[in-house]
Amino acid sequence: MNIKLNNINYYYQEEGINNQNVLIMLHGNNEDSSIFSEAIEKLKERYHIYALDSRNHGRTDRTQEVHYIDIAFDIAIFIRKLNLQNISILGFSDGAIIALFLASKLYFAIDRLYLCGLNLFPSGIKYKVFRSIKKEYKHTNDRNVQMMLNEPYFSKGDFGDLKAKISLIYGENDCMKKQHIALASKWLKTEAIIVPGEDHASYIIHNTKILDYID
Repeated sequence: MNIKLNNINYYYQEEGINNQNVLIMLHGNNEDSSIFSEAIEKLKERYHIYALDSRNHGRTDRTQEVHYIDIAFDIAIFIRKLNLQNISILGFSDGAIIALFLASKLYFAIDRLYLCGLNLFPSGIKYKVFRSIKKEYKHTNDRNVQMMLNEPYFSKGDFGDLKAKISLIYGENDCMKKQHIALASKWLKTEAIIVPGEDHASYIIHNTKILDYID
């Protein structure tokens, strides 16, 4: 399905239409909503699901610039246009950042946040991985990759009024630094869930293991 948000033609999937509880699913960098296909098949029995392709990704329009806050505003308009309530958001990687922007900086009333592989600022990424991202940007000049290098920059004070119940989820072998995971856990006042034997993406991209951590 398609919808106009901020003059951008957005693509989204909608499943589980008869359910009252809404689950918005947000993918990571240079991915699209299809990464959730297997999980959606199970979750649509419990949720009314909206899985979107972010701007500059998948079947959604490209723009000259892309920033996490811009995508968060797009999702905010989506929520308002469809008059969604009783909202949970499952965000993976960049999607987790966007979900946190919605709840903490745009002050949207989100009931539940599932933040998978979140980083609060770029230096939270392990050095070797960050270096490989820099090399990728040097060779591709990809605006989506550039966004990962320069953003986000949350501070502890951003989360003082956060009302949502939060699940903070990481793979045991995640690309986020252990001390950064501990910091995110402290700032968001929730214990980090560590998925045994998994990396940054393996438990969620085309995988149903994430279902073990969703209410």
